[in-house]
Amino acid sequence: MNTYAIYDVSTGLIKRVYLGSESEALIQPKSGEDLVQLPQDSDGSDFYILAGEPTPRQPFGLQINKLKIVADAEDSAIISGIPEGTTVIWHDGLEEVVTDGVVELATDLSGRYKLRFKAVPYLYEEVIIEAHPAT
Repeated sequence: MNTYAIYDVSTGLIKRVYLGSESEALIQPKSGEDLVQLPQDSDGSDFYILAGEPTPRQPFGLQINKLKIVADAEDSAIISGIPEGTTVIWHDGLEEVVTDGVVELATDLSGRYKLRFKAVPYLYEEVIIEAHPAT
């Protein structure tokens, strides 16, 4: 059995992975999709498809000014260097497409805030910001 990536031909994003014979794999893609065999033991999460070939995803290279903030609604963590078109998934599940390369988190509630970043051709990345009570 082989592992195949079924991907969006316009973006190279792997939408799902199929494990089976080539003849069965060939009938899996839907409109706007194609498939390619993945390297042995790959689940597809570290690849995207470029010119019909599995290509390793790259790290984002995000710049973060600080990972700890004061929960006073004024102190903020700024994450920059975000490629245009990246989707950020905020701690509350809200998804937003970044258009200016920057996101900022400020809050008046203490806690841990996880932001997730996803975009082709980059690896998925998480940033956790800790908001501490004002003293």
